[in-house]
Amino acid sequence: MPDAVCMIYYLTRWMIGSTLNKWHQDLKLVKFYKITFLFEKSLKSFFYHLYSYNGFYKNKTT
Repeated sequence: MPDAVCMIYYLTRWMIGSTLNKWHQDLKLVKFYKITFLFEKSLKSFFYHLYSYNGFYKNKTT
């Protein structure tokens, strides 16, 4: 029974890996990944600036 579970696990992992390789070859998806990465980066920086500004404002008022 554990051998069958391991075989299923490795088979699914291999299938996921092959599909990911297929996706990485597609340029549109790579561009999509880049856009989402940049969007996430800008969102993080925006929230970081927002929190730092709030902290600075609170320190200035007190």
